[in-house]
Amino acid sequence: MARHTVAGSTRWKGVWTGAALMALPTLTAGCDDTVFGSEGGEAVDGEGWDAVQTVFQENCYSCHGTGVGLGELDLESDACADLVDVPAANPVYGGALLVSPGDSAASVLWAKCADTGEYGGVMPTSAAMDQANIDIIADWIDDGASCDSTGGGGDDGGDDGGDDSGSTGGDDTGEPETWQGDYSFDNVQSEIFDATCTSGCHEDGGVYATLDLTSSAYAAIYEQASSAGPNYIEPSDPSSSYIYLKMTNDESISGSVMPYSGQLSAQYVDLMSGWISAGAPE
Repeated sequence: MARHTVAGSTRWKGVWTGAALMALPTLTAGCDDTVFGSEGGEAVDGEGWDAVQTVFQENCYSCHGTGVGLGELDLESDACADLVDVPAANPVYGGALLVSPGDSAASVLWAKCADTGEYGGVMPTSAAMDQANIDIIADWIDDGASCDSTGGGGDDGGDDGGDDSGSTGGDDTGEPETWQGDYSFDNVQSEIFDATCTSGCHEDGGVYATLDLTSSAYAAIYEQASSAGPNYIEPSDPSSSYIYLKMTNDESISGSVMPYSGQLSAQYVDLMSGWISAGAPE
């Protein structure tokens, strides 16, 4: 396999911040949808998807692990779904794919790790990874970016897949399928935003502080456009409301389901849907 080695500095150059639930147009440094950690990491043995996952584990999880997912990129729970054939959320990148199967040179993931400068600064931010790790990523992409494990355990992966999101409605947990209270903004605020969205993320000083879902949440979302395009809340129309689409992991969204910890149970999805359907009153 051809190596796409890039000579040059591995120092921090600054990156554009981009995420589907917020826009930070005035910042030129920070984490975006293509941040890949900050540790640097040592050389990993092996090849293929298993080795790529090990590279991510040793270099990327501090920023892009489950429950962190800076820039809406979770490289721990389902990296393949977040990377392969997925356009970078940052509009500056012109729709370039994070991973373009068969073409590492056209993939934002490889370009960031190899410090080409085409898509901002090197990732991890402290220094480029060991060249062997960059080569593992390049070879995996050039070989078609298959996410089949070479270490067995396929049945486990199937068990952990689609049924999870389908079972959040409550059959396994004993929770009701529908919301049992008023479809009010007070309940949306306390049961969804305060409980799952604000701590460390959508609050003053949080990772996604530009979308404040604390005391100013209503003004921030009601008929306000998201960086992905649709309004966060489109009154009377859940299917056109980006927050609802993110909560339900709709195929139209950019990035991952919200919250990062996993899709909410059915009663809370129903609460959001019912409130929006009622016109999203304050």
